[in-house]
Amino acid sequence: MLKNVIITCSNEKSGDFLTNHWIKSLKKNVDLKNIDVVVIDYGLNNFQKTKLLKEKVILFKGIKKYHIVNKRFFDAGKFLSKNKYDQILFIDGGDTIFQEDITDVFNKDKNTFRVVPLGMEVLFFEWFIFDNFEKKIKEKIWKVIKNKPVINAGVIFARI
Repeated sequence: MLKNVIITCSNEKSGDFLTNHWIKSLKKNVDLKNIDVVVIDYGLNNFQKTKLLKEKVILFKGIKKYHIVNKRFFDAGKFLSKNKYDQILFIDGGDTIFQEDITDVFNKDKNTFRVVPLGMEVLFFEWFIFDNFEKKIKEKIWKVIKNKPVINAGVIFARI
């Protein structure tokens, strides 16, 4: 049976929250016996990395080119292309506290993406895409996402 994986990312600025709260709440409240925990490293300091490694976290070096909000998905894709898992939870590491065991969610609706759509009209795509991508790329992205629902990418469950 393949394991599941929880992936997050952090830099030094958010690293103290990740090491002092995120990982502690995860270890305290979630049954991790069939789950790997991966942190994409965007510049954690040595102390933060050491704390995470002591907690048996897999560190994966991210590339700091481009905005971390976008780059994290590409770097997660690189990691996942070399590692096989059943289910993936991609979750924010800078503002999440686990309050109870979430392992049941890995077994629900396993063949679909599980995300939370934003229920309000947002201009995120308009300003974010046009400020952060080259012209040809942003035109391709805009063609695909225009008039589609916006999701909260802070929590995504999926199967590769």
